[in-house]
Amino acid sequence: APSSELFVPMAHVPEHTRLGFIEAGRQRVLDRFAAGMDEELRKDPARGISFKSSGPRSVDVNFEPPSSERREPWTAFYGTINLTRDEAHALAEDLDELVERYRALDGGPLEVVVHAGAVRAASRRRTRRTSPG
Repeated sequence: APSSELFVPMAHVPEHTRLGFIEAGRQRVLDRFAAGMDEELRKDPARGISFKSSGPRSVDVNFEPPSSERREPWTAFYGTINLTRDEAHALAEDLDELVERYRALDGGPLEVVVHAGAVRAASRRRTRRTSPG
């Protein structure tokens, strides 16, 4: 019987292929996230985004409607958090549980773009490759 899941061991895949694979899917989601954010912000000239420092290298980013309205159900966080290994495991498990809990509700009238994940920071920064042309 055909499987609904495919596992690809990535350890021996060349770096440019591996990163391309990872970035292609993520970029589609991030593009949809940015488009949704832009659309929400254009709905009302009083809406904006608040940026709040939340650590040495972290920023909380939130949608802010006019103060007389209740807050829209959209949020974003960009940054890093310094945790113990056990705390990092707990964060990853919590994110997985949240995604699974809300995926189980799938079928409502509102399509919500979600990008959730946590990973150990790379020991080296890589440069973004741009495609020629």
